[in-house]
Amino acid sequence: MNFTDYQSRPGLSELWIRKGNSWSQYEQVFQGEDADLIAYTPKDGNVDLYLISYAKSIITHWSFNFLRGYHLLRLAPEEQGRLFLILATGSQPSNALILEVLPRPAEQASSPVDVKTVLPGKAKVTIESERIKGYEVYVDGVFYSSDASDGVLDGVASFTLAGDETHTITISQRDGQGNIINKSEHTRSFKRNTAYTLTLS
Repeated sequence: MNFTDYQSRPGLSELWIRKGNSWSQYEQVFQGEDADLIAYTPKDGNVDLYLISYAKSIITHWSFNFLRGYHLLRLAPEEQGRLFLILATGSQPSNALILEVLPRPAEQASSPVDVKTVLPGKAKVTIESERIKGYEVYVDGVFYSSDASDGVLDGVASFTLAGDETHTITISQRDGQGNIINKSEHTRSFKRNTAYTLTLS
């Protein structure tokens, strides 16, 4: 978002994720990687920061005493999955941030592996796209993986599903504000011990 297009919400707290020179409300980070959060409070006093873990259904709460203005907070998440953050001043909540925590980059396998040997009873799915990068993958309506789950933002995501079942795979891409800008759904039956490739144009 250009600064000239930004309009503050008078009297309300705000949360942003800072990465380089950009501020956004959605970001992907690796486990243990520092995420810089910018908190704005419209007045002096106590504020509450809530971190909601989508994967574990746990809410973590911190209290701060802030002066009016902007403050830098640093978060180094250690668990994978989606995190929501909300700042509250009095009874007024801020906007929600979405932080996607990805596993630490792992070394790539040096040779091809037989799907049947590694994934008995499972189906392996690979999504490939040259144009769409930074997307999320949902299976049957539940967040499942993302483009950067292997530590590389390259338009490729691989994961396994229960075999001999029908699943709906939804791929969506968000902009810097967390809005969905590309979305597609694919429903089909997946056989066990079989590898599938879905190419996005």
